[in-house]
Amino acid sequence: MKKIIFNFNISFLILMFVFPSSGFSSEKLLPLSQLVLQEQSLSRHLYVNERCAGLNQSIAGRFNNSSNTKAKKLAGALFLKAANHSMYAMSYANKMGKNYTQQQAVTRSLLFAKIYQKEMDKIYDMTGSAIGGIVLEDQTVCDKIDSNGGSILLENKNSKENNSKKKFSEEAKDLENQFPLEKKEMIKQSLQDEPNRCLISQMDSYKNGFVSSKTLILQFNNDRPSFAIVGELAISKEKVLKPYLFLYKKLDKWMTDEKLLNTFFTNRVEGIEFFMEYFQIVHNYYDKITKNQNLLLSDVPIMTFKDNETGNLYNIDLFFEKFTEFSNCFTRVSQENMKRFKERN
Repeated sequence: MKKIIFNFNISFLILMFVFPSSGFSSEKLLPLSQLVLQEQSLSRHLYVNERCAGLNQSIAGRFNNSSNTKAKKLAGALFLKAANHSMYAMSYANKMGKNYTQQQAVTRSLLFAKIYQKEMDKIYDMTGSAIGGIVLEDQTVCDKIDSNGGSILLENKNSKENNSKKKFSEEAKDLENQFPLEKKEMIKQSLQDEPNRCLISQMDSYKNGFVSSKTLILQFNNDRPSFAIVGELAISKEKVLKPYLFLYKKLDKWMTDEKLLNTFFTNRVEGIEFFMEYFQIVHNYYDKITKNQNLLLSDVPIMTFKDNETGNLYNIDLFFEKFTEFSNCFTRVSQENMKRFKERN
Protein backbone atom coordinates (compact mmCIF):
# COMPACT_ATOMS: atom_id res chain seq x y z
CA MET A 1 0.00 0.00 0.00
CA LYS A 2 1.30 3.42 -0.90
CA LYS A 3 2.47 5.39 2.09
CA ILE A 4 0.56 8.64 2.58
CA ILE A 5 2.65 11.53 3.86
CA PHE A 6 1.26 14.82 5.04
CA ASN A 7 2.60 17.92 6.69
CA PHE A 8 0.21 19.13 9.38
CA ASN A 9 1.35 22.50 10.68
CA ILE A 10 -0.15 23.61 14.00
CA SER A 11 1.46 27.04 13.91
CA PHE A 12 -1.51 28.66 12.13
CA LEU A 13 -3.43 28.60 15.41
CA ILE A 14 -1.18 31.22 16.95
CA LEU A 15 -3.35 33.95 15.51
CA MET A 16 -5.03 36.04 18.13
CA PHE A 17 -2.32 37.52 20.27
CA VAL A 18 1.13 39.14 20.08
CA PHE A 19 3.26 39.74 23.16
CA PRO A 20 4.45 43.37 23.23
CA SER A 21 6.88 44.51 25.89
CA SER A 22 5.16 46.24 28.76
CA GLY A 23 6.03 46.90 32.33
CA PHE A 24 3.93 45.94 35.26
CA SER A 25 5.03 44.29 38.43
CA SER A 26 3.83 40.80 39.30
CA GLU A 27 1.35 40.97 42.15
CA LYS A 28 0.17 38.10 44.31
CA LEU A 29 -2.84 36.55 42.60
CA LEU A 30 -5.85 35.21 44.44
CA PRO A 31 -6.61 31.66 43.16
CA LEU A 32 -9.52 31.53 40.74
CA SER A 33 -11.05 28.71 42.78
CA GLN A 34 -11.60 31.24 45.61
CA LEU A 35 -12.84 34.01 43.34
CA VAL A 36 -15.57 31.93 41.67
CA LEU A 37 -16.91 30.92 45.11
CA GLN A 38 -16.89 34.46 46.51
CA GLU A 39 -19.12 35.96 43.83
CA GLN A 40 -20.95 34.96 40.64
CA SER A 41 -21.88 38.40 39.27
CA LEU A 42 -21.46 39.46 35.64
CA SER A 43 -18.42 41.54 36.60
CA ARG A 44 -16.84 38.49 38.24
CA HIS A 45 -17.53 36.44 35.09
CA LEU A 46 -15.82 39.16 33.07
CA TYR A 47 -12.78 39.34 35.33
CA VAL A 48 -12.28 35.58 35.63
CA ASN A 49 -12.45 35.06 31.88
CA GLU A 50 -9.92 37.87 31.38
CA ARG A 51 -7.64 36.04 33.80
CA CYS A 52 -8.16 32.74 31.98
CA ALA A 53 -7.38 34.39 28.63
CA GLY A 54 -4.10 35.71 30.00
CA LEU A 55 -3.24 32.43 31.70
CA ASN A 56 -3.71 30.30 28.58
CA GLN A 57 -1.89 32.88 26.51
CA SER A 58 1.14 32.90 28.83
CA ILE A 59 1.38 29.09 28.93
CA ALA A 60 0.95 28.92 25.14
CA GLY A 61 3.72 31.45 24.65
CA ARG A 62 6.06 29.40 26.83
CA PHE A 63 5.17 26.14 25.06
CA ASN A 64 5.53 27.72 21.63
CA ASN A 65 9.12 28.70 22.44
CA SER A 66 9.91 25.16 23.55
CA SER A 67 12.06 22.78 21.49
CA ASN A 68 9.61 19.99 22.37
CA THR A 69 7.34 19.14 19.41
CA LYS A 70 4.43 18.06 21.61
CA ALA A 71 4.64 21.32 23.56
CA LYS A 72 4.45 23.32 20.33
CA LYS A 73 1.30 21.44 19.31
CA LEU A 74 -0.26 22.15 22.71
CA ALA A 75 0.55 25.83 22.24
CA GLY A 76 -1.86 26.09 19.34
CA ALA A 77 -4.75 24.66 21.35
CA LEU A 78 -3.96 26.94 24.29
CA PHE A 79 -3.93 30.06 22.10
CA LEU A 80 -7.40 29.08 20.91
CA LYS A 81 -8.55 28.65 24.51
CA ALA A 82 -7.23 32.12 25.26
CA ALA A 83 -9.27 33.45 22.35
CA ASN A 84 -12.35 31.64 23.67
CA HIS A 85 -12.03 33.30 27.08
CA SER A 86 -11.60 36.74 25.50
CA MET A 87 -14.84 36.18 23.61
CA TYR A 88 -16.57 35.11 26.83
CA ALA A 89 -15.27 38.27 28.50
CA MET A 90 -16.67 40.42 25.69
CA SER A 91 -20.03 38.67 26.00
CA TYR A 92 -20.30 39.33 29.73
CA ALA A 93 -19.13 42.93 29.29
CA ASN A 94 -21.87 43.47 26.70
CA LYS A 95 -24.45 42.01 29.09
CA MET A 96 -23.29 44.62 31.62
CA GLY A 97 -23.79 47.37 29.02
CA LYS A 98 -20.08 48.15 28.82
CA ASN A 99 -18.47 49.43 25.63
CA TYR A 100 -15.89 46.66 25.62
CA THR A 101 -14.05 46.18 22.32
CA GLN A 102 -11.97 43.30 21.03
CA GLN A 103 -8.87 45.45 21.46
CA GLN A 104 -9.72 45.96 25.14
CA ALA A 105 -10.13 42.21 25.56
CA VAL A 106 -6.71 41.64 23.99
CA THR A 107 -5.13 44.35 26.18
CA ARG A 108 -6.58 42.82 29.36
CA SER A 109 -5.45 39.34 28.42
CA LEU A 110 -1.95 40.64 27.73
CA LEU A 111 -1.86 42.27 31.14
CA PHE A 112 -2.69 39.00 32.91
CA ALA A 113 -0.41 37.05 30.59
CA LYS A 114 2.51 39.15 31.79
CA ILE A 115 1.57 38.59 35.43
CA TYR A 116 1.24 34.82 34.94
CA GLN A 117 4.53 34.78 33.03
CA LYS A 118 6.30 36.20 36.06
CA GLU A 119 4.54 33.65 38.26
CA MET A 120 5.80 30.86 35.99
CA ASP A 121 9.34 32.23 36.15
CA LYS A 122 9.19 32.12 39.96
CA ILE A 123 7.76 28.61 40.00
CA TYR A 124 10.41 27.42 37.55
CA ASP A 125 13.21 28.86 39.69
CA MET A 126 11.83 27.01 42.72
CA THR A 127 10.82 23.68 41.16
CA GLY A 128 12.38 23.33 37.71
CA SER A 129 8.92 23.27 36.11
CA ALA A 130 6.97 26.40 35.19
CA ILE A 131 3.54 24.71 35.33
CA GLY A 132 2.76 24.32 38.99
CA GLY A 133 1.34 26.14 42.00
CA ILE A 134 -1.32 28.74 41.20
CA VAL A 135 -0.65 28.39 37.46
CA LEU A 136 -1.69 24.74 37.44
CA GLU A 137 -4.56 25.33 39.88
CA ASP A 138 -5.97 28.20 37.82
CA GLN A 139 -5.54 26.26 34.58
CA THR A 140 -7.73 23.47 36.00
CA VAL A 141 -10.44 25.99 36.86
CA CYS A 142 -10.16 27.70 33.45
CA ASP A 143 -10.54 24.37 31.64
CA LYS A 144 -13.81 23.77 33.50
CA ILE A 145 -15.01 27.29 32.70
CA ASP A 146 -14.19 26.88 29.00
CA SER A 147 -16.07 23.58 28.84
CA ASN A 148 -18.93 25.41 30.60
CA GLY A 149 -19.14 28.06 27.86
CA GLY A 150 -17.48 30.78 29.96
CA SER A 151 -19.72 30.38 33.01
CA ILE A 152 -18.05 30.31 36.43
CA LEU A 153 -21.05 28.54 37.98
CA LEU A 154 -19.30 25.21 38.47
CA GLU A 155 -21.85 23.23 40.43
CA ASN A 156 -21.49 19.50 41.01
CA LYS A 157 -22.90 17.34 38.23
CA ASN A 158 -26.46 16.20 38.92
CA SER A 159 -27.66 12.62 38.84
CA LYS A 160 -29.09 12.99 35.33
CA GLU A 161 -25.68 13.96 33.96
CA ASN A 162 -24.03 11.11 35.86
CA ASN A 163 -26.52 8.64 34.42
CA SER A 164 -25.77 10.01 30.95
CA LYS A 165 -22.04 9.45 31.50
CA LYS A 166 -22.70 5.91 32.71
CA LYS A 167 -24.82 5.15 29.64
CA PHE A 168 -22.15 6.59 27.34
CA SER A 169 -19.49 4.48 29.09
CA GLU A 170 -21.53 1.35 28.46
CA GLU A 171 -21.94 2.26 24.78
CA ALA A 172 -18.20 2.91 24.49
CA LYS A 173 -17.52 -0.62 25.70
CA ASP A 174 -19.86 -1.99 23.04
CA LEU A 175 -17.79 -0.18 20.41
CA GLU A 176 -14.43 -1.51 21.58
CA ASN A 177 -14.54 -4.53 19.28
CA GLN A 178 -16.82 -3.18 16.56
CA PHE A 179 -14.83 -2.68 13.38
CA PRO A 180 -16.09 -0.29 10.69
CA LEU A 181 -18.64 -1.51 8.16
CA GLU A 182 -17.03 -3.44 5.32
CA LYS A 183 -16.80 -1.21 2.28
CA LYS A 184 -18.06 -2.32 -1.13
CA GLU A 185 -17.08 0.63 -3.29
CA MET A 186 -16.52 4.36 -3.39
CA ILE A 187 -19.44 6.07 -5.13
CA LYS A 188 -18.04 9.59 -5.49
CA GLN A 189 -15.51 11.96 -3.98
CA SER A 190 -14.89 15.71 -3.85
CA LEU A 191 -12.02 18.00 -2.94
CA GLN A 192 -12.24 21.80 -2.73
CA ASP A 193 -8.96 23.68 -2.42
CA GLU A 194 -9.63 27.42 -2.06
CA PRO A 195 -7.65 30.39 -0.68
CA ASN A 196 -9.42 30.28 2.70
CA ARG A 197 -11.17 26.92 2.62
CA CYS A 198 -10.41 23.20 2.39
CA LEU A 199 -13.11 20.56 1.98
CA ILE A 200 -12.93 16.81 1.45
CA SER A 201 -15.97 14.64 0.92
CA GLN A 202 -16.62 11.02 -0.02
CA MET A 203 -19.63 8.74 -0.48
CA ASP A 204 -19.24 4.97 -0.01
CA SER A 205 -21.46 1.91 -0.23
CA TYR A 206 -21.11 -1.13 2.05
CA LYS A 207 -21.62 -4.85 1.65
CA ASN A 208 -24.62 -4.78 4.00
CA GLY A 209 -26.39 -2.32 1.70
CA PHE A 210 -25.81 0.88 3.70
CA VAL A 211 -24.52 4.08 2.09
CA SER A 212 -22.47 6.75 3.86
CA SER A 213 -21.39 10.30 3.19
CA LYS A 214 -18.56 11.95 5.15
CA THR A 215 -17.08 15.46 4.91
CA LEU A 216 -14.39 17.47 6.73
CA ILE A 217 -14.05 21.25 6.34
CA LEU A 218 -11.57 23.90 7.45
CA GLN A 219 -12.46 27.54 6.77
CA PHE A 220 -10.96 30.88 7.81
CA ASN A 221 -13.13 33.92 8.51
CA ASN A 222 -11.38 37.12 9.66
CA ASP A 223 -8.24 35.17 10.58
CA ARG A 224 -10.18 32.77 12.81
CA PRO A 225 -10.38 29.09 11.84
CA SER A 226 -13.67 27.23 11.94
CA PHE A 227 -14.15 23.49 11.55
CA ALA A 228 -17.03 21.36 10.33
CA ILE A 229 -17.83 17.66 10.35
CA VAL A 230 -20.65 16.33 8.16
CA GLY A 231 -21.88 12.75 8.12
CA GLU A 232 -24.83 10.64 7.03
CA LEU A 233 -25.47 6.90 7.08
CA ALA A 234 -28.44 5.70 5.05
CA ILE A 235 -29.53 2.36 6.51
CA SER A 236 -32.65 2.33 4.31
CA LYS A 237 -34.41 4.57 1.80
CA GLU A 238 -36.51 5.99 4.61
CA LYS A 239 -33.94 6.28 7.40
CA VAL A 240 -30.73 8.35 7.42
CA LEU A 241 -28.67 8.52 10.62
CA LYS A 242 -26.60 11.52 11.70
CA PRO A 243 -23.15 11.40 13.36
CA TYR A 244 -23.15 10.34 16.99
CA LEU A 245 -19.40 10.16 17.72
CA PHE A 246 -16.25 11.27 15.95
CA LEU A 247 -13.14 9.26 17.01
CA TYR A 248 -15.25 8.02 19.96
CA LYS A 249 -15.77 11.65 21.04
CA LYS A 250 -19.16 13.26 21.53
CA LEU A 251 -20.15 16.16 19.30
CA ASP A 252 -22.35 17.73 21.96
CA LYS A 253 -20.25 20.92 22.20
CA TRP A 254 -20.41 21.48 18.44
CA MET A 255 -23.10 23.71 16.95
CA THR A 256 -25.76 22.44 14.54
CA ASP A 257 -28.32 24.03 12.27
CA GLU A 258 -31.50 22.41 10.97
CA LYS A 259 -30.92 23.96 7.54
CA LEU A 260 -27.49 22.30 7.36
CA LEU A 261 -28.90 18.88 8.24
CA ASN A 262 -26.22 16.57 9.67
CA THR A 263 -23.50 19.18 10.00
CA PHE A 264 -21.57 19.95 13.18
CA PHE A 265 -19.38 23.05 13.26
CA THR A 266 -17.31 25.07 15.73
CA ASN A 267 -14.67 27.80 15.93
CA ARG A 268 -13.71 26.84 19.47
CA VAL A 269 -10.82 24.78 20.74
CA GLU A 270 -12.58 21.40 20.40
CA GLY A 271 -12.42 21.88 16.64
CA ILE A 272 -8.64 21.85 16.45
CA GLU A 273 -8.46 19.12 19.10
CA PHE A 274 -10.65 16.81 17.00
CA PHE A 275 -8.77 17.58 13.77
CA MET A 276 -5.35 17.24 15.42
CA GLU A 277 -6.27 13.80 16.75
CA TYR A 278 -7.71 12.79 13.38
CA PHE A 279 -4.54 13.73 11.50
CA GLN A 280 -2.39 11.93 14.05
CA ILE A 281 -4.42 8.70 13.90
CA VAL A 282 -4.33 8.65 10.08
CA HIS A 283 -0.59 9.29 10.13
CA ASN A 284 -0.03 6.47 12.65
CA TYR A 285 -2.26 4.11 10.65
CA TYR A 286 -0.32 4.48 7.41
CA ASP A 287 2.94 4.35 9.32
CA LYS A 288 1.94 0.95 10.72
CA ILE A 289 0.83 -0.23 7.29
CA THR A 290 4.20 0.75 5.82
CA LYS A 291 6.08 -1.08 8.59
CA ASN A 292 3.80 -4.16 8.34
CA GLN A 293 2.77 -3.83 11.96
CA ASN A 294 -0.40 -5.35 13.41
CA LEU A 295 -3.38 -3.02 13.42
CA LEU A 296 -5.88 -2.56 16.25
CA LEU A 297 -9.36 -1.08 16.13
CA SER A 298 -8.00 1.99 17.93
CA ASP A 299 -5.68 2.55 14.95
CA VAL A 300 -8.63 3.20 12.63
CA PRO A 301 -10.20 6.69 12.52
CA ILE A 302 -13.97 6.22 12.67
CA MET A 303 -17.29 8.05 12.78
CA THR A 304 -20.11 6.42 14.74
CA PHE A 305 -23.83 6.59 13.96
CA LYS A 306 -26.67 5.63 16.26
CA ASP A 307 -30.15 4.37 15.43
CA ASN A 308 -32.15 5.89 18.28
CA GLU A 309 -35.09 3.55 17.66
CA THR A 310 -33.12 0.32 18.00
CA GLY A 311 -30.07 1.54 19.91
CA ASN A 312 -27.76 0.02 17.28
CA LEU A 313 -24.39 1.68 16.72
CA TYR A 314 -22.56 1.65 13.39
CA ASN A 315 -18.96 2.65 12.64
CA ILE A 316 -17.60 3.85 9.30
CA ASP A 317 -13.92 4.54 8.58
CA LEU A 318 -12.69 8.07 7.94
CA PHE A 319 -10.29 7.33 5.12
CA PHE A 320 -10.46 9.52 2.02
CA GLU A 321 -9.00 8.76 -1.40
CA LYS A 322 -7.81 12.37 -1.70
CA PHE A 323 -6.56 12.70 1.86
CA THR A 324 -3.03 13.80 0.86
CA GLU A 325 -4.43 16.68 -1.22
CA PHE A 326 -6.69 17.72 1.66
CA SER A 327 -3.75 17.66 4.07
CA ASN A 328 -1.68 19.83 1.73
CA CYS A 329 -4.56 22.30 1.40
CA PHE A 330 -5.02 22.34 5.18
CA THR A 331 -1.37 23.21 5.75
CA ARG A 332 -1.16 25.82 2.98
CA VAL A 333 -4.37 27.65 3.94
CA SER A 334 -3.31 27.69 7.58
CA GLN A 335 0.12 29.10 6.84
CA GLU A 336 -1.16 31.74 4.41
CA ASN A 337 -3.78 33.01 6.84
CA MET A 338 -1.22 33.18 9.64
CA LYS A 339 1.13 35.14 7.37
CA ARG A 340 -1.60 37.63 6.42
CA PHE A 341 -2.56 38.06 10.06
CA LYS A 342 1.04 38.85 11.05
CA GLU A 343 1.41 41.32 8.20
CA ARG A 344 -1.69 43.25 9.30
CA ASN A 345 -0.59 43.31 12.91
